[in-house]
Amino acid sequence: MENNAHQLVKVVVVEDHFPDFVLIETACEQLPFPVQLTHFSNGLDLLHSLSPDGSTDLDFILLDLKNCVMDGRSFLRKIRALPAYQYLPIIVFSSSKTPSDVQSCLELGANAFVSKPLEYPEFARLIHSLFTFWNYNISL
Repeated sequence: MENNAHQLVKVVVVEDHFPDFVLIETACEQLPFPVQLTHFSNGLDLLHSLSPDGSTDLDFILLDLKNCVMDGRSFLRKIRALPAYQYLPIIVFSSSKTPSDVQSCLELGANAFVSKPLEYPEFARLIHSLFTFWNYNISL
């Protein structure tokens, strides 16, 4: 990702609770740069959609930890086993604050673990901070 405020930021959101995806989408409307969100309700569907050669065009993944089809840990194990996606930024975005969840996700290759705030204003500020950080500071 280039450090360009006008570059379209392409993010995949893996979230099985659709209202949380809508909150993310709403918060992204307030960002000072364009964002394209692609929603998957589970990691398994995302894994099936990825190009094996790594040519899937995305900047980072926002991953919910708890999912009934494939939990975040299983997703992290599978995607990090794919050579083309070993370095793709993945942010776990979860309602969990359990230290063991944080540790296990980081050990499995998550780049960050962020707990979802309960109130929308804080949720929107967090989305703004996350997306701004990954847009302006990370270059792969």
